[in-house]
Amino acid sequence: MRRLTAALALGLMVPRGARPAVLERVEVVEDGGPVVRLHVSEPVKPVAHALAGPDRIYLDLPVTATAPGAQAVTRGVGPLLRVRTARFDAGTVRVVLDLAAAVPFTLETDARTVVVRLGPGRTEAAPPPPASQPEAAPAPEPAGPPSAAPSASAAPSLPAVAPEPETKPPDLGTGPPAPRTEPPDLRAEPPAPAPEPPRVAEEAPRTAPEPSGPGRPPVKPPGVQPPLAAARPPAPTDRHGSGERALPLVIIDPGHGGHDPGAAGVGGVIEKDVVLDIARRLAVKLATRLPVSVVLTRLDDSYVPIERRVPEAAEAALFLSLHANACRDPSARGVEVFYGGGAGAPGDPIAADRAMRLGRAVESALATVVGGVRGDARPGTFAVLARNAVPGVLVEIGYLTHPGDAARACDGAYQDLLTDALVEGVRDFLRVSAPVL
Repeated sequence: MRRLTAALALGLMVPRGARPAVLERVEVVEDGGPVVRLHVSEPVKPVAHALAGPDRIYLDLPVTATAPGAQAVTRGVGPLLRVRTARFDAGTVRVVLDLAAAVPFTLETDARTVVVRLGPGRTEAAPPPPASQPEAAPAPEPAGPPSAAPSASAAPSLPAVAPEPETKPPDLGTGPPAPRTEPPDLRAEPPAPAPEPPRVAEEAPRTAPEPSGPGRPPVKPPGVQPPLAAARPPAPTDRHGSGERALPLVIIDPGHGGHDPGAAGVGGVIEKDVVLDIARRLAVKLATRLPVSVVLTRLDDSYVPIERRVPEAAEAALFLSLHANACRDPSARGVEVFYGGGAGAPGDPIAADRAMRLGRAVESALATVVGGVRGDARPGTFAVLARNAVPGVLVEIGYLTHPGDAARACDGAYQDLLTDALVEGVRDFLRVSAPVL
């Protein structure tokens, strides 16, 4: 009865004699600008809004289901980063268009197609929907902290950032992750307090280095403070609910640093600089999108010994180390994922299984969102994995000795795409590995 009443209040009941509509397919094409075509089984009247911080457009379609062909994530073109679909409530599917920058759009409908055309320039965001139907927190946002609407190339800073007022961090659930063809749960929830910011230092750098151009090393900001290795913080409490339960702790490890530069690549790109930029972006996104606490093993160009990088006890939910590759063969390229560690003794099948699930979740998200992954996730013998007491994953973001990989590694838009994928992989792993949520 409650569900029926809610559906009536929202005007979502299907008229008598009408057939329920199904979202059959999502298509993105280039036609003088990005064009999104939503193919439906029956005529529908969508409602569209443009929002800022980050820039995006979302449409609510009065459809009751999505066909397998309407994939959860569709790669975009130009200023359209991607299109995401997910169920909003029993009678609505929400389609979100993630944008690199705000652009004007037009909405067209015919018997079985909804067409969104994006044009150049900037448009003001429409006001958000009524408080009774806040925009749900969808899967990974491509932009940085919601306190501003930076361009896709701007790297976020690390101070605490409040989430969008109309959203709360996604519910990770306790059941197994849904197949990739199924949309994530986008049910509306009441606004929640700001999540705990990354626990990285008493004073984090004010800005992350801005890549100075493809294939060139990032510019280091002046006045960088000394680093702080991943301390042994007390278990953070849940600030998204009324209880005192602990939030999962995620440790992000930007590889190398200081006298250890790591790989050197095309145009003078240095591994230690690139992975630090990406780690900073990732820390902000994790802390603002998921109910987790975040620690970085280093904040600037300083060396942190291995024994201070890895946790000595199973005090974190996972450990994520970022690195970049190099090879004498300049044609070698692509992303690679390795896993290891765990809370058990060496050879413990349960610990090995948890690490494997983490590696596969991250590799699957990278393959879906970014592409160019070399093979499946596989066990790694790296020290940060072998000595780790928690499930760990090491991501080689690409080969800096390959011109294309080196250029992408320094590109802010690509770093955003990469960190979006990593957030998705962490979310998928925590859905089944963090029952405290």
